[in-house]
Amino acid sequence: GWILGGVGLVGALTQGVLIGKLTRRFGEVRLIRVGALVQALSMASIALAPGRPMVVMVSASLALSLGNGLMGPSLSSYASRRAPMEMQGGALGVLQSMGALARVFGPTWGGYVYGLGHRLPYVTAAAGLLFATMLAVAMRVEEPAPPVREVVR
Repeated sequence: GWILGGVGLVGALTQGVLIGKLTRRFGEVRLIRVGALVQALSMASIALAPGRPMVVMVSASLALSLGNGLMGPSLSSYASRRAPMEMQGGALGVLQSMGALARVFGPTWGGYVYGLGHRLPYVTAAAGLLFATMLAVAMRVEEPAPPVREVVR
């Protein structure tokens, strides 16, 4: 309960206090990159922890929450700013749908590979997040296209 409370507190502080200031200073793309990398390193540290010491589990969980708090809102903001005005709802809907699929597929995959080895869910999650980090590094850091203006007749 204390770990989950800490995760919730870190997530709330990140999204409620830090994200606005960090976005103004670094921009969404950099926060997406850092958030994905922090999450990947968190999962890798859990996978590599010898004997599952509680200190590693707690710190990795808190770092995972920080990375998620940086990446999630930044990704939504970036997607909405990059989509043309008339497609913003659709873009955010697709983003939310992909998140929902990940919340179904992730635990299913984790449960399957756990049967093959107790570290494998964390290893494969770290690998997926490293791939996400590489995709984020490939993203352009530029201003979004100007919004499409409606033609008034």
